Amino acid sequence: MIVDEQLFRMLKTNTLFRGVSLTILKPYFKPKNFFQVNEGEVIFNSDSDPEELYLLVEGEVKLKFCQDRHIEIKYILDFFGEAEILKNCKRISIAIADNDCTLYKISASAIQLLAGENEIVNRNLRKLKVTGENKNQAGDNNVSGDPKDVNHVLTNAELMEKAELSNEEETKILTDAELNTILEKQKSRKEIHRVLKKITEVPEIDELDLED
Repeated sequence: MIVDEQLFRMLKTNTLFRGVSLTILKPYFKPKNFFQVNEGEVIFNSDSDPEELYLLVEGEVKLKFCQDRHIEIKYILDFFGEAEILKNCKRISIAIADNDCTLYKISASAIQLLAGENEIVNRNLRKLKVTGENKNQAGDNNVSGDPKDVNHVLTNAELMEKAELSNEEETKILTDAELNTILEKQKSRKEIHRVLKKITEVPEIDELDLED
């Protein structure tokens, strides 16, 4: 597949890397790690080793959890496959391409190294949020005040300082509101398409007048 600058920019806007300087991420971005899967293709199976984490660049992926049989849909800007890496256990779900997808893979060792070096990536990976409550926990006995400690809870100011984003980089990065708008719009289109499938005459999704 052809890898262009736009694909790399999509990686930067992935929820895993929100607030992280492109300078920090560049060493981990390699063209060979992009790959495509066809609709219905299995990306990983349950009980397999969690060797990689995946960023969703284009398309949608369905995660089928074997134990409780619930299903999650991952959309563009999402990442998946991290749970078993964090728990150091076998895969507990099956990942299947819900339609044709473009993915980017990062080895378990690389993401662990990056998360260990960068607190923002670590928080995004664990899907933690910085709130006023988090800030108040800095004085808690169970939370370290040392920024070098992995258990240290960063304040918003510390997160922004660590990001060290240049003005040029900021202009290339979508805001959280814009990212959420993209995700919600894609999810809305998906739900509308499912409803339309039940109707005899199904118009093309692009013909629908969806408000931004």
